[in-house]
This record gives sequence, C-alpha cells and structure tokens, in this order.
Amino acid sequence: MCIRDRAVSVLLMAGANPSLVNRHGDSAVHLAVKHNTIENLALMLIKSQHKADINARNFEGMDVKASSTNGFWIITVIA
Repeated sequence: MCIRDRAVSVLLMAGANPSLVNRHGDSAVHLAVKHNTIENLALMLIKSQHKADINARNFEGMDVKASSTNGFWIITVIA
C-alpha cells in the first residue's frame, strides 16, 4: 500500500465523504477513475462510511465511467 492509499484509507476511516464534489462537480470517485488509481477507488467503494456514488455526474454531465481514461478496468471494478 503506497502513501496515497494509506492517506485515502485514513481519511475514509475518519469519516471523509468520497461523494463530495470540487468546483467542477468531480467527486473523489471521479478523480480516482480519471487518474487511474484503482486502489483508491476500491478503498472508497469498500471502506467508506458514506456510499460512494458511482453513477454521479459532474457539472459537465459526465458520469464516473465517462471520466475513465481506461474504461476496461473501471467497468471491471464496478461490475
């Protein structure tokens, strides 16, 4: 587990909500997918006290799957 994964894990255990959005409407789930950090996505889907919404759309109308630069693994993880 790298330092980024540990940081995400600590934040989730402290109650961080991965569905909150930035100024573009992207949630932490969108960003994990966009930056190909599958471990972080898995942590958010498994360890979060809050439900990580994989169907959420950002302000441009893109859902999490559309944010992916590698559509194969995101579909594999979500399925």
